Amino acid sequence: MGIFVFVSFLTSCTGQSNDTSSEQSIEAPVPLLSMQEILKAPDFKTRASEAALNGDTDALLVLQTDVLMLAKQARLSPSDIAKLSGEQGLIFLEFQGKLVNYDKEFMQRLTSFQDLSILFEAYPGLSSLHQYSKDIEKQRDEAIASITEDLKAEGETGDLESIAKAQWLEALKTQNRSQ
Repeated sequence: MGIFVFVSFLTSCTGQSNDTSSEQSIEAPVPLLSMQEILKAPDFKTRASEAALNGDTDALLVLQTDVLMLAKQARLSPSDIAKLSGEQGLIFLEFQGKLVNYDKEFMQRLTSFQDLSILFEAYPGLSSLHQYSKDIEKQRDEAIASITEDLKAEGETGDLESIAKAQWLEALKTQNRSQ
């Protein structure tokens, strides 16, 4: 659990000051991590994804305990800690896991040129992402059509759509490596 160990290390190094000057009592402690950094951590995403995929409430409870400990050590705001706490927190963590799973399956379907409607049926609770996913699919298809036209204009022969798809996939891989 990489990020959990990292924050424990940071809090032990920085410690809490015993200085109770009026200036310090007014200012809230600066968080060591943001909520987004915690939610984007690979170990969090893996655990939330697996728990949501398997409907494993016990795993979500353990994850919630670990995340709350981390959130407190990272000095997150009380509103962030409240978001992670109790039944609401479990629902939030499960939702985060479903988002990870949706994203994985979306990318797999997008890059293998499979129908997205199955994904939408599997994740009806994420309907706000469906249109966004369709828009990305449309952009992909338009890019492939444009590549196909360019190949035709260059006098290329053969299965131009397959060549265009391969070029699009390679461009996507190159873009992902540079990020």
